[in-house]
Amino acid sequence: MKKQRTLDLLNISPYVRYVHACIDAIDAGHQIPWRCIYDYEFLFVADGELTVVTEKGSYLLRENTIHTIPPMIYHTLQIPQGQRCSYYSVHFDFIDLGRENDFSPEEVYIANCNRNLETAPINEQLKRRPLYALGSMALPEAMTVNDPIAYTAHLKQMINLQHDKPFAWEIDMKCGMLSILKLILHDIKRVRSEKKPHMEHFSDITAYLFDHYAEAIDFEHLSRMFGYSYSSFRKHFKERTGKSPHEYLTDLRLSRAVTLLQTGRYSVTEVALTVGYNDTAYFSRLFRLKKGCSPSSFFHIYPNT
Repeated sequence: MKKQRTLDLLNISPYVRYVHACIDAIDAGHQIPWRCIYDYEFLFVADGELTVVTEKGSYLLRENTIHTIPPMIYHTLQIPQGQRCSYYSVHFDFIDLGRENDFSPEEVYIANCNRNLETAPINEQLKRRPLYALGSMALPEAMTVNDPIAYTAHLKQMINLQHDKPFAWEIDMKCGMLSILKLILHDIKRVRSEKKPHMEHFSDITAYLFDHYAEAIDFEHLSRMFGYSYSSFRKHFKERTGKSPHEYLTDLRLSRAVTLLQTGRYSVTEVALTVGYNDTAYFSRLFRLKKGCSPSSFFHIYPNT
């Protein structure tokens, strides 16, 4: 996986590639193919509902909700059946990556929508673009905003700038995106301050782990799902459990493995696969380290009856 570099607030200088308004769209006429985007996409739902579907899950965005899609995330956008939706979309980078990494949104994104494709082709050259992220705070995957009028005003102004291109419009476009990012950061701070003690969603998080422990858990993605940066998520998770998220998941998997081994019905390989380990040798080493004995020894303690 390509390494992601981080920027602080003093070093970001947004380059806005494209701004779009999709007004009063209906489910049947809304054609966004499965695709990989190569820059950041910011979505703001002004009215109705919009579903963002990714390989790892989906998010239902309602009125006055914002959503950010990082680069290289495979996804599609859908309007729920029978619904209408008005939303704004902005494609941008946190800094200008240079002419060699720039591209035409009309050719890469819009043309594929107009061709009614189910899946857009992958551009291998654009997949190699450098990745930059905001290091101080994770942008939200779904958050209701406090001042939708302010968001809408900035977005409409940016659309007008893109269309009219007045003198020095590029600077005004940059200022507009900075203003939106500032609104987002204030909303993130507000949401966190309104929460009860840290990790208000702790029971939901642990429930998710219990339901999906056998899968490849991406904790950075999971933290963003619940509105945290990964560093904050890890800190408060450990405060609540005494364990890091990875340690907690490991203990959960091995606890389940013990239960399965005690039945005497499954081989070590079958148990390893069932609890999320494709490498039986690694599973056995981890089991011995954590439980003090090999998983195969359970067949002697708990013979198959």
